[in-house]
Amino acid sequence: TRPRLDNHLSSSSSMSTSSTSSSSSQSSQSSTTTADNEIDNSTIEGATLTLQNYDASQQKFVQTDGSQGLGGGLSALHHIQSLSTTERTALQTAIVTLVTRAHAERALDSSKGRIM
Repeated sequence: TRPRLDNHLSSSSSMSTSSTSSSSSQSSQSSTTTADNEIDNSTIEGATLTLQNYDASQQKFVQTDGSQGLGGGLSALHHIQSLSTTERTALQTAIVTLVTRAHAERALDSSKGRIM
């Protein structure tokens, strides 16, 4: 069965404390502005984890669904439709969080703030 996305949201806060060294290196690389401070690194890590878990869940779903449609697009649609309201809200929040941070970074330096 597929992993639940909402379960990973609560574990992301514990992940941020265990990866202090990586977040401190990220902190030293980013400039501090009001916009950057509004979305701290632990929030970014949590949003990233949510999207990574969704990606893994979708890949697994597409495989078990038989990769229907061109490039598995129909299976991907079935996957998003199968998510609970909580899971969809978590995805939406994660995307908005990362886009907001990227916009703030691009406002300071147009070579930064890319979302991959």
